[in-house]
Amino acid sequence: MDRKRLNAVMLVASLVFGLTIGVLAVTGSDAVGLVSMIGGGLLGICWATSGLFTSRDRAQ
Repeated sequence: MDRKRLNAVMLVASLVFGLTIGVLAVTGSDAVGLVSMIGGGLLGICWATSGLFTSRDRAQ
């Protein structure tokens, strides 16, 4: 998978995650905190990894 496609997939995942958190918050679910911690952590790791590899590709 190339970088542009990977970034597009992660962007869509981030939007879906934000929408999910919004729906959980509006409905008053008790799972908002748990979902936001787990999802935010996973998305953060994915974005950081993508940025790390992108910076390495540019340096070469």
